[in-house]
Amino acid sequence: MSRIHRGRDHHPPGVTLERDVPFGEHDHAGAPLLRVRRYRLDNGLAISTLIDRAAPVVSFHTWFRVGSSDERPGKTGLAHFLEHLMFNETTNRALGEMDRLLEGEGADSNAATWTDWTHYHSSLPKRALPLCMELEADRMQNLVIKDAQVESEREVVMSERRDCVDDDVEGSVSEELYRRALSKDHPYAWPTIGWMRDIKRYERRDCDRFYRTFYAPNNAHLIAVGDFNEKTFLKRAVELYGGMKRARIPAQKTVKKTRQRKEKRATLKRATETKKISIGYRGPAFASPEWMALRVAEEILIGRSAARLPQRMVVDEESARVVRGGMAPWRHPSLFEFWVDQRDDRESEALLSVIDEELARFVKDGPSEDELARAKARIELDLLCGMETANGKAEQIGFYETVCGDAAEIFTRLAGYREVSARDVQSASRETFDPRQRTVLFVTPRERR
Repeated sequence: MSRIHRGRDHHPPGVTLERDVPFGEHDHAGAPLLRVRRYRLDNGLAISTLIDRAAPVVSFHTWFRVGSSDERPGKTGLAHFLEHLMFNETTNRALGEMDRLLEGEGADSNAATWTDWTHYHSSLPKRALPLCMELEADRMQNLVIKDAQVESEREVVMSERRDCVDDDVEGSVSEELYRRALSKDHPYAWPTIGWMRDIKRYERRDCDRFYRTFYAPNNAHLIAVGDFNEKTFLKRAVELYGGMKRARIPAQKTVKKTRQRKEKRATLKRATETKKISIGYRGPAFASPEWMALRVAEEILIGRSAARLPQRMVVDEESARVVRGGMAPWRHPSLFEFWVDQRDDRESEALLSVIDEELARFVKDGPSEDELARAKARIELDLLCGMETANGKAEQIGFYETVCGDAAEIFTRLAGYREVSARDVQSASRETFDPRQRTVLFVTPRERR
């Protein structure tokens, strides 16, 4: 449980300690080996720190609570587009200078945008942390956006979209699945990269407005994990970020899970040698306990080569090359997906019938105790292995703070997985794997001209 640190203040003025919680393992005396503290500056900027002196390195992240789900029709893809622009010049530094300075210190830096967040991350030697903070604070408030830069990045993003979506079978089918399965105003109905027609119409003022709105201190979270002096770090954060002004952040839309009354089907022609099937069942949001039960179901049904569906379709019957899927960890309700890459030219309906048969059996009987135990052990191992490094810890803290509002949810959910029962998995599967709740896309080879 989260608690406020009641000891003598060890942080500089202008900083409020909001949470101080154990992070992971405890020593033999029961004391936590690591702690994560969340602070907040007067302008709303959140800061999380975790001191870990296992190696002389630091991972420094900046997470913004903005992604493609915060966009609107006609302006899709702006969150991703702005991520590209953030690597351009600022009023203080020329184009490429930030990368050169960090690379000169041996740092590894990158960024990512998805539906509910955008984050910038650097893994670096401890000596380079002050420089990294200075550079990140600079581009957070002093980015230069010119017409020429917008045009240049437009060409880059349009090329990226052609490669990853338009000319890619899986990318284009996935985009079509969400477009057809979800309502037009659902925040996941459009792709994170945006529709091509929108990318072509971006203007400089669109980008500048998006930057000034969402790249504000009260919409950001700094995370530092590794070997550093916390008091010095916080003092420098106040100096670099404390003068930034808050912005009026648009209220995030609340999306409730809705039921689909009847199955949707469509056939798509693509440049593929073999038939494929893409299926999306209406599913819950990440924060829902039902999501955890479905994550266990995913592990049993398709999580590995010996899982139920791959074992039958890939190994035993040799009707498919690949069977995979799952649910994305998103803030709003989305889809539980299945993807089948067929091995031969047999009817896709026959393969769909096999999936239906296996899902019906799973809903009727639920998982065995052995399946349940092994699935939960693998999920726990994956979660813990993802936090072995400083960067892994920082990424998990950023994700849980952004999507769930509290880094402590990492271990709350870890404990929750241990409590998931066979009945929980069966109940969530019965609710989700209802054919009326799904969209099915049959992908067939396009005729050669």
